[in-house]
Amino acid sequence: MQGAAWQASLHEIGPDVQGHFEAQLDAFESILDVATGAVPLTERWIRDLHAVSCRNQHTYRVLTVHGWQDRPLHHGDYKDEPNHVVQPDGVTHFYCPVLDVAPELERLISETRTTQFAASPPVVQTAYFHHALASVHPFSDGNGRVCRAASSVFLYRDAGIPLVIFSDQAGTYRAALAEADAVNTQPFVQFIEDRALDTLGLARQQLDSIRAGRPEDRLRRLFLAHGGRTHAEVEMIGRRVLHAVDEATSQLLDERLPEGVVRTKTDMAQTCTFGRPYHSPPDRNGFSIHLGCVDPVSAGAECTPMLGIADDVAERYVFTVIDANRPDRPPLQARLDEVDPMSEAGRLNIDSWAQSLIDRLIEDFADGVEQVLTARGYQSRSTPAGGV
Repeated sequence: MQGAAWQASLHEIGPDVQGHFEAQLDAFESILDVATGAVPLTERWIRDLHAVSCRNQHTYRVLTVHGWQDRPLHHGDYKDEPNHVVQPDGVTHFYCPVLDVAPELERLISETRTTQFAASPPVVQTAYFHHALASVHPFSDGNGRVCRAASSVFLYRDAGIPLVIFSDQAGTYRAALAEADAVNTQPFVQFIEDRALDTLGLARQQLDSIRAGRPEDRLRRLFLAHGGRTHAEVEMIGRRVLHAVDEATSQLLDERLPEGVVRTKTDMAQTCTFGRPYHSPPDRNGFSIHLGCVDPVSAGAECTPMLGIADDVAERYVFTVIDANRPDRPPLQARLDEVDPMSEAGRLNIDSWAQSLIDRLIEDFADGVEQVLTARGYQSRSTPAGGV
């Protein structure tokens, strides 16, 4: 679980906690090399693991005949004096003697390379290695951190998870270790298995959460449309595109229609089928232009530009405008960045499409007038005299 919050929480606990936590994370990173076979499990590696996990700890406290004393902690070095502990019941618990540390660790590492060890379940391998390493207690301090990290190698190999023990499980953890010291190993194996199952459950929950995403993130996405804008903003930009088409067509008709042609325009707000993954925005989403005349004949033609907004917010062309009367004609397509704000390229794109729209409208209107005149016996005059 990563984020800024964990750093702030660690700082609140104490100024040294974050450094210890990061060192432990680095230690768990280093065991991946052993778990994947990139680095062999050796006595040297265990010493290096101690140096990494304890790098921010510089002293440790010991009870001597003169009282409690702070001693320097030498990272990666074996203990140079006995480190037995007196338990709450007054019984002294002895660990491996100083001179036996190196040979005992070599014996433990050799054990991990046997056929019998390899055939054991990963939970048993983890429990065995942890308890054996803890029994040696090779360092002056930091043995628990090293044991938990190093024994994770075997869980990582099989299940891809580390050994995770929470602070409120410390009592059960120590009690299970004490049972193993008394040659009753099942409680500690069971404890390791329970922790592995808990960690797998946590990992599964995290993966499911990542796949599904946080519900508030999903809700936030629903409120946003193309380019991170709101739906209302995109619809407003789309209406500006439609208005630009309206202005361009009006100007062209003002310049090009001869006398006697009457034109009318009607705003529209209805659902249009675009034949592509676009939808009509609410309110005004199109307009209809009708050309008509009564002299010399009665005829008419119309076009209906309709605005569409892309269904997919990742669609490159956010806006489209079609002529609903001529759906076979190429549509206007516009990107968000060329129409908000309106760029020169966006304006030229709209003007060019409006030009082709009006060309086709006037051609269709002329065809209708000519057909009626021809039916009355007039000679075709669509081509100038002497023309080809």
